[in-house]
Amino acid sequence: MEKLKDEALKCYDDIGDDDLGSDIVEKFSEILLLDGCFVVEYIRERSRIKPNGEDIIIKAGCMRGIVRQDLLLIENKLPFFVLTKLHDTTTNHQIPFINMVKKTFLPFLPKMTPASFNESEGNTTEIKHLLQIVHISCHSSKMKDMPRDKDHLKVMPNAIELSEAGASFVKVGYIYRRLDEDDLRYNTSLFDVTFENGLMEIPCFEVDDNTETLMRNLIV
Repeated sequence: MEKLKDEALKCYDDIGDDDLGSDIVEKFSEILLLDGCFVVEYIRERSRIKPNGEDIIIKAGCMRGIVRQDLLLIENKLPFFVLTKLHDTTTNHQIPFINMVKKTFLPFLPKMTPASFNESEGNTTEIKHLLQIVHISCHSSKMKDMPRDKDHLKVMPNAIELSEAGASFVKVGYIYRRLDEDDLRYNTSLFDVTFENGLMEIPCFEVDDNTETLMRNLIV
């Protein structure tokens, strides 16, 4: 962690600008180590990789969900190269770490594309943090090649306005809570919205208490 410290510090704004920040810099390697080991261990446990005889770090199911949600908050991000380094020092890593991340979060997110679980994300050194993996996996393959020029974005009428203008709506796909092997071929994503001849098709997904927080962080 000492070797990664300087590179990791560049990932954060304004650390060291005040007395509190200076104290964080002094303990930064320790913070990376402790927080990083916890995150990696949590992901490994959720991927069912755990040394025999060791207790799980979080036994209460409700707490596991809270931790999973917190790990996707934009303000809680650890650099992905730190997590990868810690994972690579373990003796058991037959599964690529990026796939373990997907296995941890995929079943609990609104329409992360199941087919994306088996997709290669290219050079993992370009991945900045856990939320970016989720963001990439929420897009279907056809969305990944679309231009991202913000100047071309337009304000979308809301559902009431569209309905008053004569549009109809229909849901596509289904809500999955536990993915089976066959589901991994399912490639309908959150953003596969189509509009043709007055009919808008929208992928269905489950909305719960955590949905708004997740959406806001994906937007950021």
